[in-house]
Amino acid sequence: MATRRGSPTPGGCDAEALPDVRRLADNAPSGEVMAAALSLLDGDGPADEHTRHDLRRFLRSLDDPHEPVRYEAVLGLQRWAEATGSLPPESGRTRDRLTALTEDASPRLRQAATRLLGVPDSGPR
Repeated sequence: MATRRGSPTPGGCDAEALPDVRRLADNAPSGEVMAAALSLLDGDGPADEHTRHDLRRFLRSLDDPHEPVRYEAVLGLQRWAEATGSLPPESGRTRDRLTALTEDASPRLRQAATRLLGVPDSGPR
C-alpha cells in the first residue's frame, strides 16, 4: 500500500493510500481484511466524488456474508448520516436493508443498525 506522511483523511488513512484501501474494500481475500479496509474509508464527505463511491461500497457491503464487513458498512453509513443529517440517497431501500440487520444474530451489528435507524433496540436475542 502506498503511504505518505502528512495529514490523513478523516477516516484515518493517508490520501495516497486510499486507492489501495478501496481495492481491498472491494476485493480483499478475507472478510476481516475487507472490514478493516472499510473502516478506513471516509463516509462523511458527500461532495467528494470518491466518497460517493465509498458510500456505494458501504451499501453493497450491507449484504456481505461476513459480519465484520456488514458492521463496518453500517458504521460507514453512520458517519455519512452524521455528516449529512440523513440516510444516503435511495434511503427507502437502505432503510429496508438496515431494518433487516436489526434482526441479525450479531448483537453489535443489530445495535449499530438500530442506532442508525433511530429505533430502540429490542434487546438480546
